Order: sequence, then C-alpha cells, then structure tokens
Amino acid sequence: MKNLCLCHSAILLSFLLFSNYVFCQQLKPSVTSSSGGFGQNSQLSLSWTIGEPVIATFITANNILTQGFNQPDLSVTSVEPDKLEYNVTVFPNPSSGFVVVSFADYDKGDFRASVYDISGRELLSCKLLSSETTIPFNDLAPATYILKIYDREKEISTFKINKN
Repeated sequence: MKNLCLCHSAILLSFLLFSNYVFCQQLKPSVTSSSGGFGQNSQLSLSWTIGEPVIATFITANNILTQGFNQPDLSVTSVEPDKLEYNVTVFPNPSSGFVVVSFADYDKGDFRASVYDISGRELLSCKLLSSETTIPFNDLAPATYILKIYDREKEISTFKINKN
C-alpha cells in the first residue's frame, strides 16, 4: 500500500512540474516582412520594416503611441537635478513668437537658457542678462519645445513651451 501511495505522489508531482513547463510561454515581438533594416549614427538610430499592413502613430501633448510590430527598445534614465529655490516664470505659453523668462531673485546667479526640440537637440542658447529676458521663437516651427534654465552648469528649471 505504501508503494502505491508513493507511486501516486510521484506521478502527481511529475504532472505538476511537467504541466508548468508545458504551459509557460515567453512572448517576444517578431515580424515577417518583405524587407527592413537598421541604421544609426552618433545622433540618431532608425529601424524600418517594409510590408507591415497596418501601422499608425498618435501624438498628444503628453504621449506618443505607435502601432505595429517594429517597436523600439526604450531605456529612459531620468535624474532629477538639485533644484535650488529660484523663483522663475516663463510666459506666454503657448507662444506665437517669443517667451519671457522672469526671475524674482536674479542677483543669485549666472543664468543662461537653452531651447531643445522634443528629441533633445539644442536649438538655441542665450545668456540671461537681466531679471526679464525675451527669447525669440520666431525662427522655430510650431511644435513643443523644452526650455531649460541653468545657473552656471546646473539645471535649475525646465519648462515645456508650446509654439503656435
């Protein structure tokens, strides 16, 4: 009788282990297409797929959603800079041709501003010479831009600017 119970226990244990192995799966995105490729340089990487029947990209003010099999592997690292107590305001936002950077406590540092596109490329940079400085956006296309304010090399504020 003991042998029979031991045999049933072994069969049950084997079944449980085997069933977990059989029903486990790992999903990896893959696509079979007529052609495609990948290329990169120091500033950009691009991958493409030809022959995928349905793809789309939806962009809102805060999100980008892409459909399709050919998706990038994203790794985002964010380090929050030490923010000192600076009273900085930027207006108007949205802007049609310029923004004004205003400091309540201008005498505290050596300030500059940099404007970046959404991919992180610096488009313009200027020294902030007074408590209110106008930064021209006339030559920039209507889009969303990132305005960063620095005290020497330390980032102190970041603003998202929408240009109409």
